[in-house]
Amino acid sequence: MEHIRTSYLKLQGEVDPLRAGRRIDSERATERPAQEASKVEKLRQELEESRRKAEGLGEALPERDRATTSKSTRLRNSGRLKSSSRLLMLLSRIRSSSLTTYSLLE
Repeated sequence: MEHIRTSYLKLQGEVDPLRAGRRIDSERATERPAQEASKVEKLRQELEESRRKAEGLGEALPERDRATTSKSTRLRNSGRLKSSSRLLMLLSRIRSSSLTTYSLLE
């Protein structure tokens, strides 16, 4: 009987650390999904933030393009007006000088 008791205690001495190891492993196993879930949530938030930024840029770019096009059109038109007014001034000078020259010739 003593031999059986000794064998039992010996086996229990080997089993207890194994059970403790299993408990530690199961605790780690429950910790890991929680950590991974928080990582997944963080990535999900970053993705959502990136989407919002992309939508904002998508809305802002066409408006900026319209403003740029409008500005360049205004600049082009003002340049044409300046050129036209210069041309008209030159033509009026030429006419007045030709009239003067013509009247001198007569």
